[in-house]
Amino acid sequence: MTLELLAPPTVEDGLEFILSHFDDSEPMWPRTISTYATGGRQRIVRNPMEVLVWFKASKLLNSRISAYPKYTDYYVNHTGIAPSLLLVDLDREQFASDEEFELVATKTYSNFKEILGSEPTQLRTGGGYHFILRQNAFIFEKYEEFKKFDQPSRRFMRWEEELLTNGKGDQNHWSTVSFNNCMLRVPGSLNANLVRFDDKHNIVDIPP
Repeated sequence: MTLELLAPPTVEDGLEFILSHFDDSEPMWPRTISTYATGGRQRIVRNPMEVLVWFKASKLLNSRISAYPKYTDYYVNHTGIAPSLLLVDLDREQFASDEEFELVATKTYSNFKEILGSEPTQLRTGGGYHFILRQNAFIFEKYEEFKKFDQPSRRFMRWEEELLTNGKGDQNHWSTVSFNNCMLRVPGSLNANLVRFDDKHNIVDIPP
């Protein structure tokens, strides 16, 4: 899936684009967002307007939205969640050169096509790439073969990310990702690590 624009996307465009990846068989709301202003802590939102209010209050810095709805602990433990959206994270700083990083990114994209038969959305995050794919998946916990494993649906999601990157993805991500912390950076927002601030914390420079 691609976002075809002649100009940089607005955060409204970006949010609509990200929401289009979500499984329409699941409830869309509520889910959580996080921003620079929340210190990365998640806040529950119930509609796109509420999301945009939070993002704009944070000057669009580090605007993220959860890949999965906000379920109760009871629902997670008794019903389970299918890993219907896959997020693969490649972090530039973990590679020795831009060339090595781009080679791994190209191979990761190829692995999606060769292994899963699908083409993911590939987004620049400022510090690397996110690969996003909506996929048909079942709730592993409902099948007898997987009941001997602890949280097999989450473990499958982690295994996929490691497999598709040939183990070269962001280990801090694939080793800890869960249905509660799978956060997608929204196009049209800003990576606070790359923006320059003045002494009063006003944004004075946004790199291309």
